[in-house]
Amino acid sequence: MLPRVFLPDAGGIDALVVSGEQGHHFARVLRVREGEQIVAVCAGTPWLCSVRGVRPDLGEMTLQPIEPCSSHEPRVRLTLIQSLAKGDKMDAIMQHGTELGCAEFVVYVADRSVVKWTESSGSKARRWNKIVREAAAQSQRDVQPAVTVCMSVSDLKSHLQTCDVHRVALCDEMETSLGIVPFARQCSIDAIADLAVCIGPEGGWSDDERQRLISELGAQPVTLGRRQLRTETAGLAALVAILAAIGEMEGN
Repeated sequence: MLPRVFLPDAGGIDALVVSGEQGHHFARVLRVREGEQIVAVCAGTPWLCSVRGVRPDLGEMTLQPIEPCSSHEPRVRLTLIQSLAKGDKMDAIMQHGTELGCAEFVVYVADRSVVKWTESSGSKARRWNKIVREAAAQSQRDVQPAVTVCMSVSDLKSHLQTCDVHRVALCDEMETSLGIVPFARQCSIDAIADLAVCIGPEGGWSDDERQRLISELGAQPVTLGRRQLRTETAGLAALVAILAAIGEMEGN
């Protein structure tokens, strides 16, 4: 597997300059050499590139695109709505969720979230974006997942409407009949291209919050099985179940 860099839309794709943190990493840490090959992802499209020049003094390298690469993305765009969790749980959720194919993480401050979001929490968002970028490169993704913070159900509703996400699976310990696998299969049959999974906090959903998620987001309660999963496990289990149900865990 070739190393990957993520770049903004490069316009004509004649030559790509990699600078900043990524340029420093490749030019000064990995010490890439002219003639080596790298995959550069520009606006969601991966390109096989040849290294044309390296400037270790500037932490910069120049790439010459050769040809587009095949996509590694799931055919369904998955959004993980993850209730804010304590400690380093969020770091692990975003790292592994990116590896699995999540397209966006929406951090939701739930009623029973132990951790509260404050003005000083912005550093967490910056760290999460770095974790996501590194995980996307490592796992050969074509997309660097976005990270968004929503403070209320109303914020969630507005954001999902903006992203054109209209099908939401509400993973709920109170649901016992509909499993996430048949839910995902039905979405696949209905050709749903954008699907969100909503995961509660350590303390679970409050009754009022559960009802608002159902009534305002149109969320469908689903179960992940008979066992009680931790919040840092539930989202990853849900992503794997959906991907397997729609055939994304199989061979080419």
